[in-house]
Amino acid sequence: MFTQLRKILLLTIFTLLIAACSATTDNPDAEPPAANGNNTNTGNPVSPDELAPPPNDAAVSGMVDDNNQPPAPNEGAPPTNDAAVSGMVDSSFNPLLSTEWLLSAMITADGPQKIPYEVTLLMPEGTKLNGNSGCNSYSAQFTHENGSITINPIMQTMMACFEDDRMLLESTYTAALQTAHSYTIDNDTLTILTADGQLVFTRIIPPPPASLTNTVWQLHTLTAADAARSLFAGTVVHLIFNEDGTASGFATCNNFATSYTVEDDQLQFAPIAGQLALCANEDYNQQESEFLAALGQATSHRIDGNQLTIIHPDGTLQFSAQPALTAEPFLNTNWQLTSWIHQGEWRDIVGQEPLTAVFTADQINGTTGCNNFFGSYTTNNGTLTTDILATTRRACLDDAAMAQETDFTTALGQTTHHIQLDAETLTLFTPNNTFFFNPAP
Repeated sequence: MFTQLRKILLLTIFTLLIAACSATTDNPDAEPPAANGNNTNTGNPVSPDELAPPPNDAAVSGMVDDNNQPPAPNEGAPPTNDAAVSGMVDSSFNPLLSTEWLLSAMITADGPQKIPYEVTLLMPEGTKLNGNSGCNSYSAQFTHENGSITINPIMQTMMACFEDDRMLLESTYTAALQTAHSYTIDNDTLTILTADGQLVFTRIIPPPPASLTNTVWQLHTLTAADAARSLFAGTVVHLIFNEDGTASGFATCNNFATSYTVEDDQLQFAPIAGQLALCANEDYNQQESEFLAALGQATSHRIDGNQLTIIHPDGTLQFSAQPALTAEPFLNTNWQLTSWIHQGEWRDIVGQEPLTAVFTADQINGTTGCNNFFGSYTTNNGTLTTDILATTRRACLDDAAMAQETDFTTALGQTTHHIQLDAETLTLFTPNNTFFFNPAP
Protein backbone atom coordinates (compact mmCIF):
# COMPACT_ATOMS: atom_id res chain seq x y z
CA MET A 1 0.00 0.00 0.00
CA PHE A 2 2.71 2.42 0.96
CA THR A 3 4.65 1.55 -2.19
CA GLN A 4 1.62 2.21 -4.35
CA LEU A 5 1.03 5.64 -2.74
CA ARG A 6 4.67 6.56 -3.34
CA LYS A 7 4.36 5.71 -7.04
CA ILE A 8 1.23 7.85 -7.36
CA LEU A 9 2.95 10.78 -5.64
CA LEU A 10 6.03 10.60 -7.90
CA LEU A 11 3.84 10.41 -11.01
CA THR A 12 1.88 13.47 -9.89
CA ILE A 13 5.09 15.46 -9.30
CA PHE A 14 6.47 14.44 -12.69
CA THR A 15 3.23 15.49 -14.43
CA LEU A 16 3.31 18.89 -12.74
CA LEU A 17 6.95 19.46 -13.78
CA ILE A 18 6.13 18.70 -17.43
CA ALA A 19 3.20 21.10 -17.34
CA ALA A 20 5.38 23.86 -15.87
CA CYS A 21 8.08 23.46 -18.52
CA SER A 22 5.51 23.51 -21.29
CA ALA A 23 3.94 26.72 -19.98
CA THR A 24 7.31 28.49 -19.88
CA THR A 25 8.13 27.55 -23.46
CA ASP A 26 4.76 28.59 -24.87
CA ASN A 27 4.73 32.00 -23.12
CA PRO A 28 6.80 34.48 -25.20
CA ASP A 29 6.36 37.17 -22.55
CA ALA A 30 8.08 35.16 -19.85
CA GLU A 31 11.07 36.93 -18.34
CA PRO A 32 14.42 35.38 -19.24
CA PRO A 33 16.56 33.96 -16.50
CA ALA A 34 19.22 36.16 -14.92
CA ALA A 35 22.63 36.13 -16.57
CA ASN A 36 24.47 35.58 -13.28
CA GLY A 37 23.78 31.85 -13.24
CA ASN A 38 20.97 32.15 -10.63
CA ASN A 39 17.85 30.73 -12.26
CA THR A 40 15.60 32.09 -9.53
CA ASN A 41 13.68 35.19 -10.57
CA THR A 42 13.53 37.49 -7.57
CA GLY A 43 10.88 39.67 -9.17
CA ASN A 44 13.21 42.66 -9.66
CA PRO A 45 13.66 44.16 -13.17
CA VAL A 46 16.59 42.73 -15.12
CA SER A 47 19.01 45.29 -16.60
CA PRO A 48 19.93 45.04 -20.33
CA ASP A 49 23.55 44.39 -19.42
CA GLU A 50 22.49 41.23 -17.62
CA LEU A 51 20.85 39.77 -20.67
CA ALA A 52 22.69 37.44 -23.01
CA PRO A 53 23.26 38.77 -26.56
CA PRO A 54 20.25 38.27 -28.81
CA PRO A 55 20.57 35.61 -31.49
CA ASN A 56 21.79 36.74 -34.90
CA ASP A 57 18.55 36.41 -36.85
CA ALA A 58 20.31 37.04 -40.16
CA ALA A 59 22.77 34.25 -39.50
CA VAL A 60 20.02 31.89 -38.32
CA SER A 61 17.76 32.65 -41.25
CA GLY A 62 20.72 32.17 -43.52
CA MET A 63 21.22 28.63 -42.24
CA VAL A 64 17.65 27.55 -42.98
CA ASP A 65 15.37 29.74 -45.07
CA ASP A 66 11.65 30.23 -44.55
CA ASN A 67 10.85 27.41 -46.95
CA ASN A 68 13.11 24.99 -45.12
CA GLN A 69 15.43 24.85 -48.10
CA PRO A 70 19.18 24.35 -47.68
CA PRO A 71 21.16 27.63 -47.74
CA ALA A 72 22.95 28.87 -50.88
CA PRO A 73 26.74 28.30 -50.89
CA ASN A 74 27.60 31.78 -49.50
CA GLU A 75 24.26 32.55 -47.88
CA GLY A 76 24.60 33.49 -44.26
CA ALA A 77 28.34 34.11 -44.53
CA PRO A 78 29.77 37.51 -43.49
CA PRO A 79 29.40 40.15 -46.25
CA THR A 80 32.46 40.67 -48.45
CA ASN A 81 34.39 43.94 -48.20
CA ASP A 82 33.80 45.36 -51.69
CA ALA A 83 36.14 48.29 -51.03
CA ALA A 84 38.99 45.97 -50.16
CA VAL A 85 38.37 43.78 -53.19
CA SER A 86 38.10 46.72 -55.58
CA GLY A 87 41.27 48.19 -54.07
CA MET A 88 43.19 45.15 -55.25
CA VAL A 89 42.41 45.92 -58.91
CA ASP A 90 41.44 49.54 -59.63
CA SER A 91 39.31 49.35 -62.73
CA SER A 92 39.27 53.15 -62.97
CA PHE A 93 43.03 53.36 -63.63
CA ASN A 94 43.82 54.15 -67.26
CA PRO A 95 47.53 54.36 -68.13
CA LEU A 96 46.71 56.49 -71.18
CA LEU A 97 45.33 59.22 -68.91
CA SER A 98 47.60 58.70 -65.93
CA THR A 99 51.02 59.04 -67.56
CA GLU A 100 53.24 61.66 -69.15
CA TRP A 101 54.77 60.30 -72.35
CA LEU A 102 58.05 61.15 -74.13
CA LEU A 103 58.25 60.82 -77.92
CA SER A 104 60.88 58.20 -78.75
CA ALA A 105 60.17 57.42 -82.41
CA MET A 106 58.20 59.00 -85.26
CA ILE A 107 57.44 57.45 -88.62
CA THR A 108 55.72 59.46 -91.35
CA ALA A 109 55.12 58.95 -95.06
CA ASP A 110 58.75 60.05 -95.54
CA GLY A 111 60.05 57.34 -93.21
CA PRO A 112 61.60 57.51 -89.72
CA GLN A 113 62.18 61.05 -88.44
CA LYS A 114 64.94 62.35 -86.16
CA ILE A 115 63.90 63.57 -82.70
CA PRO A 116 66.72 65.86 -81.56
CA TYR A 117 64.61 67.64 -78.91
CA GLU A 118 62.23 66.62 -76.17
CA VAL A 119 58.56 66.19 -77.18
CA THR A 120 55.98 65.26 -74.54
CA LEU A 121 52.33 64.26 -74.34
CA LEU A 122 50.01 64.31 -71.33
CA MET A 123 46.27 63.58 -71.13
CA PRO A 124 45.39 64.47 -67.53
CA GLU A 125 41.63 65.04 -67.84
CA GLY A 126 40.44 62.38 -70.28
CA THR A 127 39.10 65.01 -72.69
CA LYS A 128 42.03 67.43 -73.09
CA LEU A 129 45.68 66.71 -73.92
CA ASN A 130 48.73 68.95 -73.71
CA GLY A 131 52.49 68.81 -73.94
CA ASN A 132 55.58 70.38 -75.45
CA SER A 133 56.19 69.94 -79.16
CA GLY A 134 59.91 70.69 -79.07
CA CYS A 135 59.64 74.47 -78.98
CA ASN A 136 56.09 75.50 -78.03
CA SER A 137 53.43 74.21 -75.69
CA TYR A 138 50.32 72.71 -77.31
CA SER A 139 46.87 71.53 -76.28
CA ALA A 140 43.76 70.01 -77.86
CA GLN A 141 40.45 68.36 -77.05
CA PHE A 142 40.25 64.65 -77.80
CA THR A 143 38.02 61.58 -77.45
CA HIS A 144 38.99 57.95 -77.03
CA GLU A 145 37.15 54.64 -76.78
CA ASN A 146 38.24 51.00 -77.07
CA GLY A 147 41.60 51.81 -78.61
CA SER A 148 40.39 54.50 -80.99
CA ILE A 149 41.30 58.16 -80.60
CA THR A 150 40.26 61.39 -82.30
CA ILE A 151 42.13 64.65 -81.75
CA ASN A 152 40.52 68.02 -82.41
CA PRO A 153 42.50 70.93 -83.92
CA ILE A 154 45.70 71.59 -81.97
CA MET A 155 46.37 74.99 -80.40
CA GLN A 156 49.97 76.12 -79.83
CA THR A 157 51.86 78.95 -78.26
CA MET A 158 53.67 81.15 -80.77
CA MET A 159 57.25 81.33 -79.48
CA ALA A 160 59.79 81.49 -82.29
CA CYS A 161 62.09 78.47 -82.56
CA PHE A 162 65.75 79.37 -82.91
CA GLU A 163 66.89 76.23 -84.71
CA ASP A 164 65.52 75.07 -88.07
CA ASP A 165 65.54 71.40 -87.04
CA ARG A 166 63.54 72.25 -83.91
CA MET A 167 60.90 74.03 -85.99
CA LEU A 168 60.78 71.10 -88.44
CA LEU A 169 60.33 68.60 -85.60
CA GLU A 170 57.50 70.65 -84.13
CA SER A 171 55.56 71.02 -87.38
CA THR A 172 56.05 67.36 -88.37
CA TYR A 173 54.96 66.06 -84.96
CA THR A 174 51.82 68.20 -84.61
CA ALA A 175 50.74 67.42 -88.18
CA ALA A 176 51.09 63.69 -87.50
CA LEU A 177 49.36 63.84 -84.11
CA GLN A 178 46.41 65.62 -85.69
CA THR A 179 45.70 62.52 -87.84
CA ALA A 180 45.79 59.98 -84.97
CA HIS A 181 43.08 57.32 -85.20
CA SER A 182 44.03 54.51 -82.79
CA TYR A 183 46.48 53.56 -80.07
CA THR A 184 47.92 50.63 -78.13
CA ILE A 185 49.73 50.47 -74.79
CA ASP A 186 52.30 47.77 -74.05
CA ASN A 187 53.78 48.19 -70.57
CA ASP A 188 55.79 51.43 -70.78
CA THR A 189 55.21 52.06 -74.50
CA LEU A 190 52.36 54.00 -76.10
CA THR A 191 51.97 53.68 -79.87
CA ILE A 192 49.63 56.08 -81.66
CA LEU A 193 48.78 55.13 -85.23
CA THR A 194 48.40 58.06 -87.62
CA ALA A 195 47.24 58.44 -91.21
CA ASP A 196 50.77 57.94 -92.60
CA GLY A 197 52.70 56.19 -89.84
CA GLN A 198 52.99 56.11 -86.09
CA LEU A 199 54.19 57.99 -83.01
CA VAL A 200 55.91 55.92 -80.34
CA PHE A 201 56.17 57.22 -76.77
CA THR A 202 57.83 55.88 -73.63
CA ARG A 203 56.52 56.42 -70.14
CA ILE A 204 58.11 59.27 -68.16
CA ILE A 205 58.74 58.31 -64.55
CA PRO A 206 57.62 61.41 -62.63
CA PRO A 207 60.09 62.95 -60.21
CA PRO A 208 59.14 63.31 -56.55
CA PRO A 209 56.87 66.31 -56.02
CA ALA A 210 58.87 69.50 -55.61
CA SER A 211 58.39 71.52 -52.46
CA LEU A 212 56.25 74.64 -52.80
CA THR A 213 58.67 76.56 -50.60
CA ASN A 214 62.36 77.18 -51.22
CA THR A 215 62.02 76.26 -54.90
CA VAL A 216 62.70 78.64 -57.77
CA TRP A 217 59.57 78.31 -59.93
CA GLN A 218 60.11 79.31 -63.58
CA LEU A 219 57.00 80.46 -65.45
CA HIS A 220 56.72 78.89 -68.89
CA THR A 221 53.03 79.14 -69.90
CA LEU A 222 50.15 81.53 -69.28
CA THR A 223 46.60 80.43 -70.12
CA ALA A 224 43.44 82.53 -70.26
CA ALA A 225 40.07 81.70 -71.80
CA ASP A 226 41.46 78.32 -73.01
CA ALA A 227 44.26 80.06 -74.96
CA ALA A 228 47.83 79.30 -73.94
CA ARG A 229 51.02 81.17 -74.72
CA SER A 230 54.67 80.93 -73.78
CA LEU A 231 56.76 83.79 -72.47
CA PHE A 232 58.14 86.22 -75.00
CA ALA A 233 61.58 85.17 -76.19
CA GLY A 234 64.35 86.54 -74.02
CA THR A 235 62.22 87.05 -70.91
CA VAL A 236 62.33 85.37 -67.52
CA VAL A 237 59.66 85.16 -64.81
CA HIS A 238 60.41 83.64 -61.40
CA LEU A 239 58.38 82.99 -58.24
CA ILE A 240 59.79 81.87 -54.89
CA PHE A 241 57.75 80.91 -51.80
CA ASN A 242 59.54 81.33 -48.48
CA GLU A 243 58.66 79.29 -45.41
CA ASP A 244 57.84 82.44 -43.41
CA GLY A 245 54.82 83.20 -45.62
CA THR A 246 56.52 85.73 -47.87
CA ALA A 247 57.01 85.37 -51.61
CA SER A 248 59.14 87.22 -54.13
CA GLY A 249 60.32 86.97 -57.68
CA PHE A 250 60.99 88.62 -61.00
CA ALA A 251 58.04 89.53 -63.23
CA THR A 252 59.77 90.09 -66.64
CA CYS A 253 61.42 93.47 -65.96
CA ASN A 254 60.98 94.18 -62.26
CA ASN A 255 61.40 92.46 -58.93
CA PHE A 256 58.28 92.02 -56.79
CA ALA A 257 57.40 90.93 -53.25
CA THR A 258 54.24 89.85 -51.45
CA SER A 259 52.96 87.45 -48.81
CA TYR A 260 50.75 84.41 -49.23
CA THR A 261 48.48 82.01 -47.36
CA VAL A 262 48.11 78.35 -48.28
CA GLU A 263 45.79 75.68 -46.90
CA ASP A 264 45.60 72.33 -48.68
CA ASP A 265 45.27 73.34 -52.35
CA GLN A 266 43.94 76.83 -51.63
CA LEU A 267 46.37 79.68 -52.32
CA GLN A 268 46.00 83.44 -52.02
CA PHE A 269 48.40 86.37 -52.26
CA ALA A 270 48.36 89.72 -50.48
CA PRO A 271 48.64 92.88 -52.60
CA ILE A 272 51.85 92.71 -54.62
CA ALA A 273 54.53 95.40 -54.31
CA GLY A 274 57.15 95.86 -57.01
CA GLN A 275 59.50 98.15 -58.85
CA LEU A 276 58.01 100.44 -61.46
CA ALA A 277 60.68 100.52 -64.19
CA LEU A 278 59.34 100.21 -67.72
CA CYS A 279 60.39 97.24 -69.82
CA ALA A 280 62.43 97.49 -73.01
CA ASN A 281 59.31 97.10 -75.19
CA GLU A 282 55.53 97.11 -74.87
CA ASP A 283 55.21 93.32 -75.21
CA TYR A 284 57.33 92.87 -72.09
CA ASN A 285 55.25 95.46 -70.23
CA GLN A 286 52.05 93.62 -71.17
CA GLN A 287 53.45 90.24 -70.11
CA GLU A 288 54.52 91.61 -66.74
CA SER A 289 51.11 93.21 -66.15
CA GLU A 290 49.25 90.03 -67.12
CA PHE A 291 51.41 87.89 -64.85
CA LEU A 292 51.09 90.11 -61.79
CA ALA A 293 47.32 90.50 -62.28
CA ALA A 294 46.83 86.74 -62.58
CA LEU A 295 49.03 86.06 -59.57
CA GLY A 296 47.08 88.54 -57.47
CA GLN A 297 43.83 86.70 -58.30
CA ALA A 298 45.14 83.21 -57.48
CA THR A 299 42.66 80.89 -55.77
CA SER A 300 44.34 77.47 -55.70
CA HIS A 301 47.34 75.47 -56.85
CA ARG A 302 48.58 71.96 -57.52
CA ILE A 303 52.02 70.38 -57.82
CA ASP A 304 52.63 67.48 -60.23
CA GLY A 305 56.23 66.33 -59.95
CA ASN A 306 58.31 69.39 -60.81
CA GLN A 307 55.37 71.31 -62.27
CA LEU A 308 53.39 73.98 -60.36
CA THR A 309 50.03 75.19 -61.65
CA ILE A 310 48.51 78.30 -60.06
CA ILE A 311 44.81 78.63 -60.85
CA HIS A 312 42.99 81.96 -61.12
CA PRO A 313 39.46 82.81 -62.36
CA ASP A 314 40.54 83.40 -65.97
CA GLY A 315 43.08 80.59 -66.41
CA THR A 316 46.36 79.28 -65.06
CA LEU A 317 50.03 80.09 -64.57
CA GLN A 318 52.27 77.09 -65.24
CA PHE A 319 55.75 76.84 -63.73
CA SER A 320 58.63 74.36 -63.71
CA ALA A 321 60.95 73.87 -60.77
CA GLN A 322 64.38 75.22 -61.66
CA PRO A 323 67.03 72.50 -61.49
CA ALA A 324 69.47 72.96 -58.64
CA LEU A 325 72.35 75.27 -59.43
CA THR A 326 74.61 73.05 -57.35
CA ALA A 327 74.57 70.11 -59.77
CA GLU A 328 74.43 69.23 -63.45
CA PRO A 329 73.25 70.34 -65.94
CA PHE A 330 74.15 73.81 -64.66
CA LEU A 331 77.55 72.78 -63.35
CA ASN A 332 80.30 71.32 -65.53
CA THR A 333 78.40 71.75 -68.80
CA ASN A 334 80.13 73.54 -71.67
CA TRP A 335 77.40 76.07 -72.47
CA GLN A 336 77.68 77.63 -75.94
CA LEU A 337 76.05 80.98 -76.71
CA THR A 338 73.53 80.37 -79.52
CA SER A 339 71.42 83.56 -79.40
CA TRP A 340 71.76 87.04 -77.93
CA ILE A 341 69.27 89.86 -77.43
CA HIS A 342 71.09 93.16 -76.90
CA GLN A 343 69.02 96.21 -75.88
CA GLY A 344 65.86 94.65 -77.26
CA GLU A 345 67.35 93.63 -80.63
CA TRP A 346 68.57 90.23 -81.80
CA ARG A 347 72.31 90.37 -82.28
CA ASP A 348 74.24 88.23 -84.75
CA ILE A 349 77.10 86.19 -83.31
CA VAL A 350 80.15 86.72 -85.49
CA GLY A 351 83.46 84.90 -85.86
CA GLN A 352 84.51 81.32 -86.33
CA GLU A 353 85.13 80.50 -82.67
CA PRO A 354 82.21 79.95 -80.27
CA LEU A 355 81.41 81.99 -77.18
CA THR A 356 81.13 79.62 -74.22
CA ALA A 357 80.75 79.47 -70.44
CA VAL A 358 81.44 76.69 -67.94
CA PHE A 359 80.32 76.92 -64.30
CA THR A 360 82.05 75.00 -61.54
CA ALA A 361 81.22 75.23 -57.83
CA ASP A 362 81.93 78.99 -57.60
CA GLN A 363 83.96 79.79 -60.71
CA ILE A 364 83.04 80.67 -64.29
CA ASN A 365 85.32 80.33 -67.28
CA GLY A 366 84.94 80.16 -71.03
CA THR A 367 85.84 81.66 -74.37
CA THR A 368 84.97 85.02 -75.94
CA GLY A 369 85.57 84.02 -79.55
CA CYS A 370 89.12 85.41 -79.35
CA ASN A 371 90.30 84.87 -75.77
CA ASN A 372 89.65 82.86 -72.64
CA PHE A 373 88.00 84.44 -69.61
CA PHE A 374 87.58 83.47 -65.95
CA GLY A 375 86.09 84.81 -62.73
CA SER A 376 83.85 83.94 -59.78
CA TYR A 377 80.09 84.04 -59.20
CA THR A 378 77.38 83.49 -56.60
CA THR A 379 73.75 82.37 -56.91
CA ASN A 380 70.69 83.28 -54.85
CA ASN A 381 66.99 82.60 -55.44
CA GLY A 382 67.15 82.28 -59.21
CA THR A 383 69.83 84.91 -59.78
CA LEU A 384 73.51 84.67 -60.69
CA THR A 385 75.91 87.50 -59.82
CA THR A 386 79.33 87.57 -61.46
CA ASP A 387 82.44 89.46 -60.46
CA ILE A 388 84.70 91.27 -62.92
CA LEU A 389 85.90 88.80 -65.56
CA ALA A 390 89.60 88.57 -66.42
CA THR A 391 90.65 87.60 -69.95
CA THR A 392 93.72 86.65 -71.87
CA ARG A 393 94.98 89.34 -74.26
CA ARG A 394 95.19 87.81 -77.70
CA ALA A 395 94.09 90.20 -80.45
CA CYS A 396 90.95 89.32 -82.40
CA LEU A 397 91.23 88.90 -86.17
CA ASP A 398 88.71 91.62 -87.04
CA ASP A 399 87.05 94.63 -85.49
CA ALA A 400 83.57 93.00 -85.34
CA ALA A 401 84.89 90.07 -83.29
CA MET A 402 86.77 92.45 -81.01
CA ALA A 403 83.64 94.57 -80.41
CA GLN A 404 81.62 91.42 -79.74
CA GLU A 405 84.19 90.21 -77.20
CA THR A 406 84.10 93.54 -75.34
CA ASP A 407 80.29 93.66 -75.23
CA PHE A 408 80.05 89.99 -74.17
CA THR A 409 82.48 90.18 -71.27
CA THR A 410 81.08 93.54 -70.13
CA ALA A 411 77.48 92.25 -70.17
CA LEU A 412 78.37 88.90 -68.58
CA GLY A 413 80.73 90.17 -65.87
CA GLN A 414 80.02 92.19 -62.72
CA THR A 415 76.27 91.81 -63.24
CA THR A 416 73.29 90.10 -61.62
CA HIS A 417 71.46 87.85 -64.08
CA HIS A 418 68.10 86.18 -63.70
CA ILE A 419 68.42 82.51 -64.64
CA GLN A 420 66.09 80.27 -66.63
CA LEU A 421 67.38 76.69 -66.80
CA ASP A 422 66.32 73.34 -68.19
CA ALA A 423 68.21 70.37 -69.59
CA GLU A 424 68.67 72.01 -72.99
CA THR A 425 68.83 75.77 -72.47
CA LEU A 426 70.42 78.17 -70.01
CA THR A 427 69.07 81.73 -70.22
CA LEU A 428 70.77 84.65 -68.46
CA PHE A 429 68.60 87.78 -68.42
CA THR A 430 69.33 91.42 -67.57
CA PRO A 431 67.33 94.48 -68.67
CA ASN A 432 69.79 95.13 -71.53
CA ASN A 433 70.99 91.65 -72.48
CA THR A 434 69.59 88.14 -72.72
CA PHE A 435 72.03 85.28 -73.38
CA PHE A 436 70.76 81.90 -74.63
CA PHE A 437 73.19 79.03 -74.13
CA ASN A 438 72.86 75.41 -75.23
CA PRO A 439 75.22 72.50 -74.46
CA ALA A 440 78.09 72.68 -76.92
CA PRO A 441 78.13 69.89 -79.53
